[in-house]
Amino acid sequence: MDSLKPSKFKFAHLADCHLDSWREPELKKVSLDAFLEALDICMEECVDFILIAGDLFHVASPDIDILKSAVLKLKEARDKGIRIYIIPGSHDFSYSEKTMLKVLEAAGLFVNVSRGQVGEDGKIRLEFTVDEETGVKITGLLGRAGSLEREYYENLDYESAEKEEGFKIFMFHSAIEEYKPAFLKNISALQLSFLPKGFDYYAGGHVHERFERNEKGYGKIAYPGALYPVKFDELEKYKSGGFFIVEFDNVIKSRFVKIESHKVIAVNLSLEGIGAERAKERIMDALKGEMLMDAIVLLRLRGVLGSGKPTDIDMNSVAEYVKNEGALIFKRSTTKLSSKEFEEINIEVKGDMRQIEEDLINEHAGKIKIESKDEKKLTVELMDSFDSPKDEGETVDRYSERMLTGARKVLKIEEVAKR
Repeated sequence: MDSLKPSKFKFAHLADCHLDSWREPELKKVSLDAFLEALDICMEECVDFILIAGDLFHVASPDIDILKSAVLKLKEARDKGIRIYIIPGSHDFSYSEKTMLKVLEAAGLFVNVSRGQVGEDGKIRLEFTVDEETGVKITGLLGRAGSLEREYYENLDYESAEKEEGFKIFMFHSAIEEYKPAFLKNISALQLSFLPKGFDYYAGGHVHERFERNEKGYGKIAYPGALYPVKFDELEKYKSGGFFIVEFDNVIKSRFVKIESHKVIAVNLSLEGIGAERAKERIMDALKGEMLMDAIVLLRLRGVLGSGKPTDIDMNSVAEYVKNEGALIFKRSTTKLSSKEFEEINIEVKGDMRQIEEDLINEHAGKIKIESKDEKKLTVELMDSFDSPKDEGETVDRYSERMLTGARKVLKIEEVAKR
């Protein structure tokens, strides 16, 4: 074993917590509770430190009540001597740099390890953050919408990162092309070769599916997946999430910790050829065989109705039944349900909002020529800079100026003329 490597330690690897992702208050709370439970487990396990590989928050400025609860739990962990290291992800990164992550880091709750210096040759030299108690060296690169972090990797000084000695962890928030699951085939990803070699552990985020592999020339590359599902499809498929606890005692051993939450009942029902007036009866028959008390109930309807339109189905009565049975929440998806008269123009929407935006940008890229500009990159950066809601108490003038400041940085211009 390398004499410079620490002999024994334990850490947690979380990613994609996406606090404040759900619109419904019930699911906002379930998602937050998963995060609070994860940190409680970390404290019970007496981990030395915690890694959060991007997207702690779903937005750069999350709901104040969610923020308060998260901050109190992070502080509790810090007060117990657990160090916390993070990188920004594609959701909680902001081109304007006005993010809650900067505030929480300044308050000493965690350390953002995505740091580096640009040398005279234009190459980015990563800076390592040393965990003083264990001697572990941690660095990484943030994630950005549309995989715009690629430019950081293209300009990375790999030699300086790879020659650093000791136990090294590289944190990243990007999909890797060679490991990309089939359902992400249309999203941008980085090739494995973009990761610097010679690290002991690669703490990944961004891909909401668990993955582990020991890669020759690299080390253990791992994605824990989302700490809790962030959209209907994920709740339907995974029903829960979790994180890794990693122990090092001459060798690396990891185990997945599942965060148990409310039971998820997912009903996938075909209404092919059935009239809208009979559809409610079929739905009720499917639900009556389930124990709905305190459950998250998901109903996916598919097929082409024999008569009537999807909006003709009495879903209010269905929702009332589910509520009376004591379910926590009822959500339905009818994107795969159509009627005969609209079958020919039915469009299936796939992916979350980020993926839809990326698909649209790719489709329309090149239609407008901008001299000396990468149109796709510019579009994503502008959308990212504008993806910041007006803060509570913020005046219209201050909000407008903040938006203009972000646009100036993207466009690399000194001033934007005021109307």
